[in-house]
Order: sequence, then C-alpha cells, then structure tokens
Amino acid sequence: MDDSKDYNHVVTLFKIGDLVKFVGYYYSPDYIYEDAENYEIGIIVDTMARYFYQPAYRVYWFKKKLITETVQEYLELVIIKKDD
Repeated sequence: MDDSKDYNHVVTLFKIGDLVKFVGYYYSPDYIYEDAENYEIGIIVDTMARYFYQPAYRVYWFKKKLITETVQEYLELVIIKKDD
C-alpha cells in the first residue's frame, strides 16, 4: 500500500539545463501524450511539484518548439560523448 514515508523520499534525477530525451509513454492519469514520437530531445527549464511520488519537470522540446509538463519516468538524460 501507499506509505506516506515514500512520498517524502523522492529523488529528482534532473536539474534545470539538463539535456533530456523522451523515452516513451508510460501510463500516468495526469499526463497523456497523443503523439510521443514528436518530443525527442529537450532541455529542462523548470522543476515542478511532485505528482504521485515522482518529480515533474517543464521541458522545452526543440523539434516541437514548445514546453510541456513531463513526469520523470518519461525522461532520460542525454549524454554526449566527445572523442579525444
């Protein structure tokens, strides 16, 4: 069952300025994306209050040129590898 202690122990994985990619649709009653494929790469522009034991973020999506509210489970950090 839900334990109130779990709600207070949520870890945010991203910070403002992080480059992220949309990793797919996972069910969440408050966040439904009609066409997830168009969100691809974005940047975290704001950290929001938690929703259902998980953080949410405002993400600017470069391809769509818009900002959406996105839960943490939908995102993955983009790591750019540089050759020496």
